[in-house]
Order: sequence, then structure tokens, then C-alpha cells
Amino acid sequence: MKTVRTSVEAWSREDLVRAAIAMMKIAGWSLALIWAAYLVRFTSILGPFHTFLFGSETPDQIANAKAAWGQFGDFVGGTLNPLVSLLALVGLVFTILLQHEAMMRVQKDAAASQKALSDQTRLSLEAARLQSLAAALEVTTEMHRQAVAVSHISVIDLLRRKENIADQILEINERLARQTQATDEEAATGAA
Repeated sequence: MKTVRTSVEAWSREDLVRAAIAMMKIAGWSLALIWAAYLVRFTSILGPFHTFLFGSETPDQIANAKAAWGQFGDFVGGTLNPLVSLLALVGLVFTILLQHEAMMRVQKDAAASQKALSDQTRLSLEAARLQSLAAALEVTTEMHRQAVAVSHISVIDLLRRKENIADQILEINERLARQTQATDEEAATGAA
């Protein structure tokens, strides 16, 4: 069973230029051959060779031949027009597929950017909380020092408060370290 490719590779600028040059060469050679055939048939440029190929023709025979060539031209035009239309349709479908792939890539990038922004916001909030707890610890330490200096009874309460704040700081530091490690692992697997 054949598998269907889900991704379409975009043509590079060089590929498009090469394809356009090839199409122009084909069109140019086709026109040159048609004009050469017309000139050989309806003019006496080649003189005796023309007489050898077609014999001597009367003006009525030349007019009939021109009518036959007109019918041939109509046949060629009638055949080429649907082919050119089909090529245009294929090009349109190819363009739609490329746009769809680009849109999917943009959506994926937007989702990744939104996740990164969310992670950064969460880390910023944790860092702000950590700073406020560090300030609270500093204030509590100073209050503890002053309470010890004056032999105040609330020293034990201040020590408990100080331990609680220190525990919260350690917990936030551990959580930040785990988040940083997870982010680094995601970046390493995404790069591979």
C-alpha cells in the first residue's frame, strides 16, 4: 500500500527559474518549428527545393493549403488550451498545499511561543515571590536579632517564622531548578 506524503517541499528560487527557462525554451522551439514549416510550405524561399517537395502549385492550391493549415492551427489550439488549463489547476492546488503547510507551521510556532511566554511568566512570578520572601527573611532576621538583644519572649516565634520563610525559599529554589531542567531537556529533544 502506498503512503501519502503529508508535507510538500517548496521549490527554491533556482528551481522556479530553471522551470521557467525550460518552458520558455520549449515554447520558443515550438514557435520556431511552426514558423519554419509555414515558411517552407507557403513561400518559395528555398526555390527548387520547394518545387521538389510540393511541385508547382497554383494559387488555388496554395489557398486550400492555407485553409488546411488554419484548421490544423485550430486543432493545435483546441488541444493545448485544455492542457494549459490543467497545468494551471495543478499549480493552483500545489499553491494551496504550500499555503496550508506554511499555515500549519505558523500555528505550531505560535503555540510554542505562547507556551514559552507562559513558562517565562510563571518563572518571573516565582522569582518575584522568591525576592519578597528573601526580603521577609531579612526583616525577620533583623527582628530576631533585636529581640535576642533585649531578651524578648517572642524570640521562639520569630525563629519559627524565619524557618518557615527559609523553607519556602528552598522549596521555590528546588521548583525553579526542576523547571529549568525540564525546559533544558525539552530544548534538547526539540533540537534533535
